[in-house]
Amino acid sequence: MFEVTASRLVTGTASVITQIARNRSGSGAGASTTAQLRTFVDRIESALRRSAVQRRNLSAALKAGFNCSISSSAAAQRIARVAAARKTILVQLGGFQAPTQQADIVLRLLKRVLRESITADQHYRDGFLAVGNTGCPLPANANFKLAARSDARATAAKQHFVAAFNPLARRFHRRTWSAGKI
Repeated sequence: MFEVTASRLVTGTASVITQIARNRSGSGAGASTTAQLRTFVDRIESALRRSAVQRRNLSAALKAGFNCSISSSAAAQRIARVAAARKTILVQLGGFQAPTQQADIVLRLLKRVLRESITADQHYRDGFLAVGNTGCPLPANANFKLAARSDARATAAKQHFVAAFNPLARRFHRRTWSAGKI
């Protein structure tokens, strides 16, 4: 009986010492969630930087295509590359783990942003393919109209996303974003 009591005392003491060490080092469950959330924010930030590059590429392709400084087929090819790059980002987001409910909302919103943006990209691409070599100014077509509507949905999704993400970014002293940059 003495051995069992001594064993419980030693085990209990070890547990108390372990808990004290966790509390002092900040490695408890709360600190772990904070570390996971910081990593999550950093990963989202990386995806946003890549998305911002694609937005600039899209903008340049649209400008060049609509002012006829490149052919419609060249504009369509550039836009297709943007859509493919955005799809890659979207696939990569599928592997992200959201450590909190707020992070899950942010992740779902960013995926929606990318899906809406890809849809707009595809309509723009199809619009340029449909006009062929008609000269400037390019004639309006159904694809360009669909692109504009998809673009508006993407912009609304971006606004919802930044409203959810920016508080997390500020919490970890990271960059905040505007809808017009992603």
